[in-house]
Amino acid sequence: MSSKKVKRWRSRPSGNRARSDSYRRPQEAGEVYKIARADEATKKEPSELEKRYIEQKQQSAPPAKQRKKKKKYKSKPASSAPPQGYTSYSEKERLRIERTKRRKRNNVLIRASIASVVFVIGIVLSIFIFFKVGRIEVVGNEKYSAAQVIEASGVELGDNLFAPTAAGIQRKFDHSLPYVKSVTLKHELPDGLVICVKEGSAQFAFEVKEKGKKAYIITDEALKYLEKADKQPKGAAVVIGAEIEASEPGETARFKDEEKGELVKTMKAVFSDNKLENVTAINVKSTVDIQVVYAGAITVQIGQAEALDYKCKIAAKAIEDALKENENAKGTVNVKQADQTKQAYFNPAS
Repeated sequence: MSSKKVKRWRSRPSGNRARSDSYRRPQEAGEVYKIARADEATKKEPSELEKRYIEQKQQSAPPAKQRKKKKKYKSKPASSAPPQGYTSYSEKERLRIERTKRRKRNNVLIRASIASVVFVIGIVLSIFIFFKVGRIEVVGNEKYSAAQVIEASGVELGDNLFAPTAAGIQRKFDHSLPYVKSVTLKHELPDGLVICVKEGSAQFAFEVKEKGKKAYIITDEALKYLEKADKQPKGAAVVIGAEIEASEPGETARFKDEEKGELVKTMKAVFSDNKLENVTAINVKSTVDIQVVYAGAITVQIGQAEALDYKCKIAAKAIEDALKENENAKGTVNVKQADQTKQAYFNPAS
């Protein structure tokens, strides 16, 4: 069996690809390569003169312009405050909102104020229209009767329950009922009014003479003129030598010598502070020979008014010691020099 050679088909490149050196036949490709290598070998090197010329030309040539890099734009942060004379939209909106809120607050306050005024007016009208005095009661009175207190107060049945005031009634009592020191009012709804009085007591009886007879002007511890009496009231100290000028009941007594009035008040207060209330007489006729009588039995010789407070204190201590030894002690306590000697001496009566 004879074998036939099979001719293999090989595609040929077409177009530009067919004309490229890489698709030439091997013999042609080798020749081209040899030619290129020969050209490189035969290429002449530049001479020294040519090299120097090329270097000078390169040095004298202007430098190549470098391409400037573009700066990236960065947005500036917005200022927190707008320029003067300019108001941004957001600022206008904020101001509008604030004005609206302020208007609402003002409206609320106005409505609340109107409601409060109406409420107060309603309460006041109800008080003056519906609450009337139907019953009056007096508490704490001893010197004066309840009828005297009610009449002097000026309050009547049918009056408005809350119209009378304690200060107004006190001013009326100062002259008509001078023994009353203070007044308070209590309201017992629906129609009860209670007048609570606190009365003072007679503390001093200033000796005066009227038409050849002895009389007494009575005052309390604050020298408030209470009344004029023919007899010495119980518990009041007789004061000799301090003349009272014309005064009205309820007023503070005025003295011809104001120093004597202050001496009397100071001595009484010091003895009271030392629990010696039973001072029965004070003699300030001579300011260099002041005397105090305690319980009508012990005479305290004070002398001058210097260091009066200290003299009264040490005299009170001497009286207290004497009464501890003998409840019915009688005699004299001399404190004229007590501010110097710091001592007081009790001399029993013989």
